[in-house]
Amino acid sequence: MKVTLLLTGCVNPQKISQLSLTDANERLKQYVDALYYYLDETNYNIVFVDNSNFDLSPFFLNHKENHRLELLHFDGNNYNPTLGKGYGEALIIQYAFLHSIFLKETDFVVKITGRLKILNIIKLISISAKDKNTVSVDVDLKLHYAQSQFFVIPVHFYYHYFSNMMFEINDTGGVHFEHILALTLKKWLRDKNKVNIFSKAINLSGISGSTGVTYLKPSFKTKTIKYIKSMLWHIGLSRFSAKY
Repeated sequence: MKVTLLLTGCVNPQKISQLSLTDANERLKQYVDALYYYLDETNYNIVFVDNSNFDLSPFFLNHKENHRLELLHFDGNNYNPTLGKGYGEALIIQYAFLHSIFLKETDFVVKITGRLKILNIIKLISISAKDKNTVSVDVDLKLHYAQSQFFVIPVHFYYHYFSNMMFEINDTGGVHFEHILALTLKKWLRDKNKVNIFSKAINLSGISGSTGVTYLKPSFKTKTIKYIKSMLWHIGLSRFSAKY
């Protein structure tokens, strides 16, 4: 199965009031650092899309693996700011699927918030990108909320499910990206597809753009809770799916 990383970015978030990290220079540094990490530590093709029309290509001209890197940018910050950063994220994903060459040639897309490093990404992908009828994501057991920093989807999940619903995101109205992703997963399950909750804790390195909090290495307690949660999900999955 062919896997492509999709990193979303906004170097200069001029109108997004929900963000605590708004310094363009600091955000740029974090995006560049993350991209170097994925180029150096993985062998996947990488797509990075910035919606503040910032071109990162000068920072990678001399990287020996830049043939695996597709850098896109567009003026995508003209939407109604009350819709929030989640809506902007949806626009970035749409732009990526419309314009990326790599995404047209892949089986699975690994969506990552572009400033973050997933330190155990190879392990997570190795247990996720196997079945084209399975989405791998971190969700609550009632499927009300799905984490958006990192998830693994087969490409037809985007085309036939998420793309039909993502523009219902409205942060001011309390409908966040994570809510729409969860709602899309319910439709996915209704059609007899599968959702896999990561049994391994996601080891994030970076700073939350929304809260400014630095992500910490998962503790033993966090790893244990994560494993138990995934087991509970798989035990109850058939009962959950039967509701649809």
